[in-house]
Amino acid sequence: MNFKLVVIAALLFVACVAAADTAKKAETPVKQEAKTPEKEEPAEKEEQEEEEEEESPVEEREEDDEDENALQEKENDDGEVKEEESSDKSLWSRRRRRRRFYIRRRRYIRRRIFLYRRRCTCYYRRRFLYRRRVLLRRRFLYRRRRFGKK
Repeated sequence: MNFKLVVIAALLFVACVAAADTAKKAETPVKQEAKTPEKEEPAEKEEQEEEEEEESPVEEREEDDEDENALQEKENDDGEVKEEESSDKSLWSRRRRRRRFYIRRRRYIRRRIFLYRRRCTCYYRRRFLYRRRVLLRRRFLYRRRRFGKK
């Protein structure tokens, strides 16, 4: 019995080594082909990086905007401290409010998705009904067995 297990383990090991060796052979030309276009076209890579920066999360943008807003409030072009106009203040406050609204909504949606991923409420309802039915049946059968032989 032990001898058979050792032989099977050895065969599995040999098969895994052979599969890994063929996978390595298959990967090497693919890697070389993939490296050549990156060297030829760095402009596309830069464009992709710019697109990724544009798609950065709202929280990061919010922090940057708050820093810029603080600078605008404190100094103008000459470096003198100035007070913002009421229209600018209302504009910035509206933007900030909208941004907070979207962040809150996104958090709410993510939370709902997380909760739905666990179990649907109908699952628990069905499970409850099933358990109740089983328990009642057991109780009934127990009573019949106990009091049936009078």
